[in-house]
Amino acid sequence: LLSQVMTNVPAREVPTSLATALYPKLLIYLRDAPEHPQLAFLAARCVEVILSLGDGIVERSELGELLQTSIDIGSLYHVALYRQADICIRKMKAETVR
Repeated sequence: LLSQVMTNVPAREVPTSLATALYPKLLIYLRDAPEHPQLAFLAARCVEVILSLGDGIVERSELGELLQTSIDIGSLYHVALYRQADICIRKMKAETVR
């Protein structure tokens, strides 16, 4: 439900305080991708929105590693996780280029 809300609400309307509070929990779900790929997929959808909010919330190196692991897991077991993690990594790279 949370991932649907976050992806359907414009990023500018997501309070930074909410994103800051959720981010550590989302990382836990991404870490658990091997055991729970569906939850990791939903977490990655939320992370995509948080990435749109700009810097200050995301610790990029840890997130990048977790998203890469999610791509690996997704390529084996969960194509939606693979695609969503790839979207997040591309978004991170695009933000870095700016």
